[in-house]
Amino acid sequence: VQNEVNKMTKVKEQTEMPAAAESDPFGKDIATDHLFAHQQLKEMQAMLKKSIETKIGMLITGPAGAGKTTAVRSVTDLLPANKFSIAYLGQDRDGTNVLRRFVGKLGLAPKRHHSHLSMQVSQWLLDNMEAGGKQMVLIVDEAHLLSDEFLEDLRLFTNAEYDRK
Repeated sequence: VQNEVNKMTKVKEQTEMPAAAESDPFGKDIATDHLFAHQQLKEMQAMLKKSIETKIGMLITGPAGAGKTTAVRSVTDLLPANKFSIAYLGQDRDGTNVLRRFVGKLGLAPKRHHSHLSMQVSQWLLDNMEAGGKQMVLIVDEAHLLSDEFLEDLRLFTNAEYDRK
């Protein structure tokens, strides 16, 4: 009987899923090193890395569930925390709310009006750059919900004094 129990235990151990696979394999929290590295993912990762390296904005589009957010996370998860600060914003139709959340992620108390929030962000980015602080990586998920005017405001954060550094 003991031999049968040992055999059953051995079979069970061989068929159990490893601890890393116990989480939902289709969930958003899957570890970066467990992603299937298909050609499109590799290409997107290379483009994202180049975008971050050159400090040039990048737009990623595709249908829901295509893996856009997962691809972005697969790159940002590997960025050294001592050199990069990641701000993930999204799922909001109001640019002022997005800015307010961004200011909060920068560790500042958000001002009340949109123009003041923009100035807060601009000043923080300039001060951070001059102090040799971490490189800010801003991810705006569901950006198609935002107005063209607000998207232009975001683009302008990459201009001015920041271009020279």
